[in-house]
Amino acid sequence: MKRFTLTRQLISLFFIGLALFALFRYNLNPKLSAITLCKAKEDCIKGLTLSDDGANFLTYSADGKFLFGIGVDGARAWSVDKAYSARRLGTFSPRALATSSDGRYAVVKRNAEINIYSSEGKELLEFSTPLPQKATIYQLAFVTGHDMLAVTKGSELSFWHSQTGELVTSLPHDSSIRSLASSSLQLIAVGQTNGKIILWPISDFSKYQTIKASEGQISKLSFSKDGQLLASADATGEIKLWDTTSKELITSFKNSDSLVTSLSFSDDGNRLAASHFSGQVSLWQVTTASALGTWHYSRSVLSTSLSPDGKHLAIALNDKAEIVKTNKTGSNLTQQEKNFRNTLNDSYVKVSPAVILIRDLSQFEDEGIASSSVGLK
Repeated sequence: MKRFTLTRQLISLFFIGLALFALFRYNLNPKLSAITLCKAKEDCIKGLTLSDDGANFLTYSADGKFLFGIGVDGARAWSVDKAYSARRLGTFSPRALATSSDGRYAVVKRNAEINIYSSEGKELLEFSTPLPQKATIYQLAFVTGHDMLAVTKGSELSFWHSQTGELVTSLPHDSSIRSLASSSLQLIAVGQTNGKIILWPISDFSKYQTIKASEGQISKLSFSKDGQLLASADATGEIKLWDTTSKELITSFKNSDSLVTSLSFSDDGNRLAASHFSGQVSLWQVTTASALGTWHYSRSVLSTSLSPDGKHLAIALNDKAEIVKTNKTGSNLTQQEKNFRNTLNDSYVKVSPAVILIRDLSQFEDEGIASSSVGLK
């Protein structure tokens, strides 16, 4: 009996230890890392976490009150007015997210189901979208002025009624779609792998127009709030600004050869934030095509979002694993170094969790230019 009791106690201690490890590994450690990294920069006002793999998409709500983010482990909404306090959104394995001007948001899950929620987080609708040939849903967007959601899957653009979940229409394309944007002027833009941008007027889809924007894929698209400007980016790192009325190129700018992972306008259309997979983030002055600020991180940047007032910039940094050389031996090693110690080359693997940093941009004047390198471990 005593042996049985001892065995049961050991098993209980094992599971308690496992639970404590999981709490530290997946909750406390990422939060501490985010706080530490944020404190290392004077203009960082908050460090956030979402998942081990990072936030692959960030966007501020139209009123700037919330920051939304999705990752492999789920989706979050952070309240800006409450010091970015987090609220878990009721969905698992999200693949894309969109927000509307009235505060609603939609999340598409791995199984192609789409959930639409109110600004308070109440589920309003759930419906399924059949996946032709197992195509992946890359993007979705609310259509301004209409009760519709635009959804891209493979080379297909479809529109769904956001009140009933019924299919409105589908528009096939001649190449896979990689980016999607919705304009306040009731215009939908899709970027394709063949370098074309297709502009679809909601009033009459037969009057679509095509812009040959690049020789490579159009990785990202973003409209200014008034719908007059469309920013496009390709895999070479070049960003172009288009007049949505004339469909002519206004200007282009480039300060990196890396893939652009996000584009985000301020509400006044004067600033454009762009992130690159290489770890570079730039804040551009649209009228002069000059960089107001450029930051270089030592890890990949998955997404950024510029707050509507242009004062905050949310930056999603990927996790990072690196081999650290050490000459320490025996008792001089920390516990972490002992856990990951490679006895063949006196080194250990250091893993830094993915984080989201909120930068304060209020110090930048429209004419000011700043540049900095940030070595985040």
